[in-house]
Amino acid sequence: MTQRAHAALNPSAVYRSPLTVEDYLGSRMISSPMCLYDCDVPVDGATAIVVSAVETAADLRAPVRIEAMAGVVEGRPS
Repeated sequence: MTQRAHAALNPSAVYRSPLTVEDYLGSRMISSPMCLYDCDVPVDGATAIVVSAVETAADLRAPVRIEAMAGVVEGRPS
């Protein structure tokens, strides 16, 4: 609630309306235990990579080797 109140002071804030404890506790579940107001805004995608030792590849159906990866975020959409 305090973070929302402070953010509301910024005219470019995504959310500027007050948030009550009831609003927070009543928000919809995104992925347990994370609810709507636990997520950062704006959210436009996600990636998950499971990394394991090369020795476990023999036990996998289709191992994938990662040569390289990168990402970029430019600016903040509002």
